Formats: sequence, structure tokens, C-alpha cells
Amino acid sequence: MNCLLVSMDVNSLYTSIRHQDGIESVRSFLVQHTDFSPQQHKFCKDLLTLVLTRNFFIFEDQFFIQRKGTAMGSNVAPPYANIFMDHFESSHVYAHPGFASHVIYWRRYIDDVFLIWTGDVGSLLDFHNDLNSSVSGLTFSLSHDPVSMNFLDTKVIISANRTIETDLFVKSTDKNNLLKYDSCHPHYIKRAFPKSQHDRVDRIVSNPETSHTRHRDMDNKFKNRGYPDHVLTFRRTTAESITQAKTSSMQAGLEVRARTALRKRNLSAFSGFLRSPSDLTVCTRFSLTLSPGYTYVGTSAGIRITVNLMDKF
Repeated sequence: MNCLLVSMDVNSLYTSIRHQDGIESVRSFLVQHTDFSPQQHKFCKDLLTLVLTRNFFIFEDQFFIQRKGTAMGSNVAPPYANIFMDHFESSHVYAHPGFASHVIYWRRYIDDVFLIWTGDVGSLLDFHNDLNSSVSGLTFSLSHDPVSMNFLDTKVIISANRTIETDLFVKSTDKNNLLKYDSCHPHYIKRAFPKSQHDRVDRIVSNPETSHTRHRDMDNKFKNRGYPDHVLTFRRTTAESITQAKTSSMQAGLEVRARTALRKRNLSAFSGFLRSPSDLTVCTRFSLTLSPGYTYVGTSAGIRITVNLMDKF
């Protein structure tokens, strides 16, 4: 199947939401997803109206009132924009014929969208133009590529064997602005910071060889900010021990499910687990001997072993 990796971004979302449309989206959301009384619905609507329509700011000694959108620094802005986009998707995206025909994957983070499109470029442009022509007044930027696409801090890649891989995405203008080790932050924060960044590598980078490279690069970035080796070594030791514990627990659970599925079919062979090439990646690969000379190898979560076995019989 030929696919396009697509990224879309809502242009100036926070300042583009009309008050009436945004308030109606929130009202609809509360009706569908809460058991609030009518009085509580009205109270929430009145509070939101107050926040949106009484948003004063000063510029060059003059007072202004924002007549459209919400202030980006307001606490209500992210959930307000998220609810509005959920309403927009239900009204204009999911109901669009192109969505049902060509979108096999759709994910959104507030105003950033990543999707996989199975149609040609022309049909994608038609879909994009329809979204930009909606009565909401929103407009989307569009990027597409058949091989790779950047989304937030992730680079999505279709490999040569037509599988999807993910890698860290770093902008070309990025600088090493990691917290310096000689800062006045508490020591527990500076000890935990390398682990959190290496955990991010583990979550995002799917290829084991690339993962090793990214971990090495991350260590170098921390060293350039003054982090001593013993802090980075502690990070590696902690991460490996946690990974080993997760791997052991996961293997035990997968083995029980696999043996149960095999017993239901009077099959008893189970050859165990294949070790992951990366010792920092939780091992989810398993090997099941289903019949003489035939071995099934997969990477599904434990609950899906039975499904895969049922597909074979």
C-alpha cells in the first residue's frame, strides 16, 4: 500500500477561535461527558464567557480587549482549545468522505496533527482545502512526504521494508540548552534529568541500533553541560535495572498467555523469548513453534498472542 506521511498544523489556533463557537463546543462537551445539572452547565458557561470577553491587556500605555480567541497564557486556554478541536474533528474531519476513504491513522496534540494518507497527493490537497474552507474559520498548514515526516519531537520514517520506524527529531537550529550541572537547582533534579531524557529516547526511537547512537549522543550533550560521569553512569545503571525488571515481568506474562493459547489447541511447544538487540529496550519479541518446521515470531502485546494464534488456525 502506498502511503503519505502527513503533518498539519492549525494556524494561530488560540487567537482564531470565535467566542460563540468555542463556548458552544464547551457546552456540548459538558452535556455529553458530564452529569452536571443545568445550573452547573450555565455556571461553567458564564465563567468561560467572563474569561473570554473580559480579557484586557495593555500595550504602549493603552488598554485593549481581545475580541476573538483566548490569551495563550491563560490557564483555560489549552483545555478550551482542545475541546474546540475535538468538536471541529467530529463536525468537519471524521464526517468528511476523504477521512473514511484515505486516513488509516490520525493523531492530534492540541493544534498539531499527524496522519497517514492512503490516497494520492491530489486527494490529500482536496481534503486539506475542504478543512480550510470550513465555517469555523480555521486554516491548516500542510506538509507531506512518502518516506519521512517530523511531528513534534518525533521523526516518523517508512523504512525500505515498508515498516514504520520512529526517531528523535531535532531542529537544525537546535542548541544544547540542557540544564547546566553547576546550576542552583536541587541535586535530585540534576540526577533525575539525564534519566528523563534517556527515557525519552527509549520511548521514541524504535530501531535498536539507532537507539544506541541516540543514547550516546544524549550522554555527550550532558557531558558538554558539565555532568560528571558518575551521574550518567547512575542513570544507565538505574535504567538498565528498571528495564530488566519490566522485561522479566513482561516475559512471564507473555509466556503464560502463549502456553494457554497453545494448550487450547493441543500444542505444547514454546521456544521462549528472543533477546532484544538493545539492552535498553524492553523485550517483547517471542517465538512460538506452531508446527514442525514452522515458527511464528511477533512483537504484539501479550493479550494479542491469542488473536494472532487464532488467525493461524
